[in-house]
Amino acid sequence: MRKFEYITSYEYSDELMEARMTLNNFNEWYEEADIPKKIDGVWIDLETGIPFSDRPQPTRRTSTAKKVKPSFALKGSVAQKEWAYKIKDTALRNVGREIIEKVHQDKRMKHAKWWIENRNLVGKTQFLRAQIELTIREEFQAPLITYVNHIKHNVSILEQRKRMSDDVRSQMQDAVQQAEKLLSSDDLDKDAYFAVTEIVIAACKVIDQTR
Repeated sequence: MRKFEYITSYEYSDELMEARMTLNNFNEWYEEADIPKKIDGVWIDLETGIPFSDRPQPTRRTSTAKKVKPSFALKGSVAQKEWAYKIKDTALRNVGREIIEKVHQDKRMKHAKWWIENRNLVGKTQFLRAQIELTIREEFQAPLITYVNHIKHNVSILEQRKRMSDDVRSQMQDAVQQAEKLLSSDDLDKDAYFAVTEIVIAACKVIDQTR
């Protein structure tokens, strides 16, 4: 006579909860992994070497430690990231540290798709520098030019009305000179743009109050 093992609803619920917990843990691990891959039946993150474990993590709730990400983690599918990392590593092998740092700061270059689409060009330092300049121009130069034009326009109006003090005039001239010096240079340092933009914004506020 065939024997059936009786499973209570409570025991069955525990089994379901354990299965769901394992699935949730895997999904969370997979989302955080940079290059997840199954090797010999074991899932492992090739970027960090961290394997997946289906064991409960009781300290996860109270621990404030965060997973240490590599300095340059690409976004995209597993296949895209595997391909893009190879392209990136080859492209940056013979470039200077300055270019590498700028590449790691560039938002567009954090996407695996960007490296794949430009795989035949990224090996040229001139191309990388041009792309970095494009990002700087879009994110920082364009707003800075707008602020400078705002100052010049309002200075012209106030000069005509003879309502500008020497202190305000001096502040406006200094802000514009710093901005135009940076815009005309080859400096691609984002910190430099942040610093000068803050000076120019402060000048904009003063000129707006003066009007």
